Amino acid sequence: MANLITEFTELAKEYQVALINLLKIGTVFSGEAIFNEVFFECPCNQKEAKMYAIMLILGPAVAMFFIALLINKMSFRMAYGYCNRSVELQTDYKTCCYYFVAIIIKALIGPAAWIFGTLLDGRYYPCIRLEHPCNKTNNEFKEYRGHSQFLAIAMLCVAVVVIYFVLMCRACCCGYSYSYRRLMELYHEAEEAVFEDKLNETAKAKAETNVNLFLDEHPTKRDWEVIAKAPPLNCTLSEAANEPLSHLDNLIKNKTQACQ
Repeated sequence: MANLITEFTELAKEYQVALINLLKIGTVFSGEAIFNEVFFECPCNQKEAKMYAIMLILGPAVAMFFIALLINKMSFRMAYGYCNRSVELQTDYKTCCYYFVAIIIKALIGPAAWIFGTLLDGRYYPCIRLEHPCNKTNNEFKEYRGHSQFLAIAMLCVAVVVIYFVLMCRACCCGYSYSYRRLMELYHEAEEAVFEDKLNETAKAKAETNVNLFLDEHPTKRDWEVIAKAPPLNCTLSEAANEPLSHLDNLIKNKTQACQ
C-alpha cells in the first residue's frame, strides 16, 4: 500500500501540469452542465435567440480567457517594471514571444473546454440556426444538434493533433536531452519555492522588527496617522534598490536616521 501511494505521488508530481489542466477542464464541464440545466432557455424570437446563444457560447469563454491571463504569475512577472527597466535588462524578443505564446495557450484551455462543452451539448447551436427556436421537436432541430456535436468532435480531434505536433516539434528542436531538460525544470521549481520561502521569512522578520520598534518608542498621534495612510504604490521610476516597503518602514528609517 505504501509503495502504491509513493508511486501515485511520483506520477502526480511528474504529470502535475497535465493533472491541473484536466482538473480545469473537468471544472469547466461541470460548470457548463449546471449552467445549462439551471439557466439556459432559448428565446422564441429568432434574432434574440441567436444573440443569446452566441453570448452564452462566447461570453463565458472570453471571461475565462482574461481571468486566466490575470491569475498567471508569469505574465505579471514579465510585465512588472518593464517600462522602467534598463535596456540591457530587457527580456529579449525571442524569450518574450515564447512566454507570450505559452501564456496564451494556457489561458485558452478553459475557454476551449467551455466552447467544446456547449457544442457537444447540442442545444446552443440550434438556437443560433433555427428560424423557430422554440420548436425542438422538428427534424431541423435534430439536424442542427447533430451538426453541433460533429463540430465538437472535430474541434477535439484538431486540438489533440495540433497539441501533439507542437509538443513533438518543441521536443525535437530542444538543445537538451530529456533528462537534462527535466533537471532544469525541477531546479527552477525548487529555486522558486526556496526563494518564496526566504521572501516570506525575510518579510516576516523585517515586519516584526519594525512593529516592535514602533510600539516600543511610544508612538505619537501623528505616527499613528502616518502608518494609517493607504499603502504606497511603489511603481514610480527610481534607482534606489531599498525603497521603503511601507509607511511604517519609512517612518522607522526616518527616525533611525534622525537619531544618528
